[in-house]
Amino acid sequence: MTGHSVAFLTKHGKETIVAPILAQAQLMVHVVGGFDTDQWGTFSGEVERPASQRETAVMKAKKALELCPEATLGLGSEGAFHPHPANPFITMNTEMLALVFRNNLTSVVGVAQSTEVHFCSEDVQNEKELKTFIQKSGFPEYGIILKLEVDGRIIATEKECLTSEALAEGFQRLRSKGLGRVIAETDLRAHRNPARRQVIHAAALDLLARWNTLCPRCGGHGFGFSEIVPGLPCAFCHFPTRLPKREVWKCPHCGVEEYRKPAHGLLAADPSVCSVCNP
Repeated sequence: MTGHSVAFLTKHGKETIVAPILAQAQLMVHVVGGFDTDQWGTFSGEVERPASQRETAVMKAKKALELCPEATLGLGSEGAFHPHPANPFITMNTEMLALVFRNNLTSVVGVAQSTEVHFCSEDVQNEKELKTFIQKSGFPEYGIILKLEVDGRIIATEKECLTSEALAEGFQRLRSKGLGRVIAETDLRAHRNPARRQVIHAAALDLLARWNTLCPRCGGHGFGFSEIVPGLPCAFCHFPTRLPKREVWKCPHCGVEEYRKPAHGLLAADPSVCSVCNP
């Protein structure tokens, strides 16, 4: 087959980022409508994500195949913002794009991460405080969401305010609903957050690279990095450290695994990272 029709379940313009990249591999992306992906989680907090990030991206891809019978592949996207694993004071954005095959429902997943996160959040008590937030938030290049929180629950939001005047009106609408905190925060949805769009672009490039890497055994698309095996020995005492000892590359179709040297290229770890030499 020279090309594939790819059904992409998205509602925030991600196809403008992803489609040109995947077209390089003759993966022709078409947006699938008629389904509200917000039921699988919202950044504004009204709806919790039902599964892990990867599982949710795959769920979206499978739903795309269900809604578009003529497509041979389904594509789902899911983003997450979370503490950096090595420094919890730094926020990291992880983006995943999952391609799912209709014939066997196996998936190829592209991933990208970045600490270049544009996000701020503040309680606003009046329009003066809202105006101050608007001025420092990067609006209108970066969108702003207003949320009304009562007893720890988000009970109402204003998400589509595109001007300062519209934000002021949205603030008053939330205030009119009764007591509660009004929170102004950066919109993390892809169409209103340029920093996040850059990470989605990187995830699409990773997905393209994985698609173009064929399994050495079955020839299927998507052979690539699966996990890290820690335990690189200390150069002084040879005790296993937390640094990667090897990488596992795996085929999503036949399951064959291959061990490769980690990207750092080291044969042994510096004693400074050893829990025995440097407890």
